[in-house]
Amino acid sequence: MRTIILILLFCSKCFSQDTSRLQFVRIDTIKLEGLPSTKVLVYKYHDVSFLFDFYQFQKELERLSKGQYHASAAKEALLKANQEAATSDTAHFDQLTFDKISWVPLETFICSQMEGRKCLIVDGANNIFRSIIRVHGQLKGERYFVWGGRRYHLPGVSKWFLECTEWES
Repeated sequence: MRTIILILLFCSKCFSQDTSRLQFVRIDTIKLEGLPSTKVLVYKYHDVSFLFDFYQFQKELERLSKGQYHASAAKEALLKANQEAATSDTAHFDQLTFDKISWVPLETFICSQMEGRKCLIVDGANNIFRSIIRVHGQLKGERYFVWGGRRYHLPGVSKWFLECTEWES
């Protein structure tokens, strides 16, 4: 029984979003403009789904498939997305595919698409969000700042759905 309680305490610590060491620099709102394309890729990323211009996503996967790390996984994802897009105006992709190999290749792409206001976000209840909250912050270690970047939240939700790193030390 004691072991189970310790495991539960450990797990709750691991999965919580500790913001006690986060120093807020600025908080603002991003108004997402939507999609310029008629072909869309729905990218499930943990608690939310992003709607991207399919061709922008395709370009990013092509770039990743020529890289050094997990190129075969990127090629496989590109093939699947292209096959789906050939028969439909919407293709689907899930981050779980990459989570299986502990790879998170698209965070930079997602961050740039949000900053460029070129996507939409859908939550688990299928609500579409055209506005999101961006929190610029720095994480403090024992004596020094160790991380700086942005965290994104849906309005009214305290848990952030994406973190974009600007610098680390």
